[in-house]
Amino acid sequence: MKKIMIDFVIDATESASVNLPAINLFCDDLIVKGYHKIIWKNLYYGITVFYGKEHPAKIYRFGEKDFTDNRYEFNRVFDTIQSGNGSSDGKDNIIGGIRCSSRKFRRIEKDDPKIMIVFSDSYVEKGRLGDIGIIPAQKLHLFLAGREELGDVNMNMFWGMPMLNANQKVDHRLTPQFHYLSDIFDLKKREWKLDEMITEISDM
Repeated sequence: MKKIMIDFVIDATESASVNLPAINLFCDDLIVKGYHKIIWKNLYYGITVFYGKEHPAKIYRFGEKDFTDNRYEFNRVFDTIQSGNGSSDGKDNIIGGIRCSSRKFRRIEKDDPKIMIVFSDSYVEKGRLGDIGIIPAQKLHLFLAGREELGDVNMNMFWGMPMLNANQKVDHRLTPQFHYLSDIFDLKKREWKLDEMITEISDM
């Protein structure tokens, strides 16, 4: 049976660290709800964090493994996430976090369905998406700040990033799904997002 691999890519800069408890709750709720779906018996999840552009992204490991299927092990490792410095211009290393997660995905079985879920209160400048490269995942969810939080900045909403389908071919029909980071703090919106994501992933 194939494994469903989910990597949570998390902004751990000082400004974003206040969001970590809510992000942990969101991740844990996704895991718990997933256990109620029989197809999710082979669900594995990982943690990748990123900081400012001057700092490398970091993989949080579960012993010698990049992914775990144990909820309690996941939460213990999540509790050890350390916050760090962001970039002085406010544009943190989302690109570095996504690229680091992509490298993790490339080390596992190609046929296993892969989902990347990104959380950040920062943004990416227009013209920088080419630095990310091809995303070796079939689903990419982005929980990011909107213009209401960021103001009038020259931000890129991530459309057009190449992604790989289940046959490991670039498929331009696959596009990232954008969500507002603030949705994870709203009970109704959070529950709706969780149910929507679980149904979508179960159908993969």
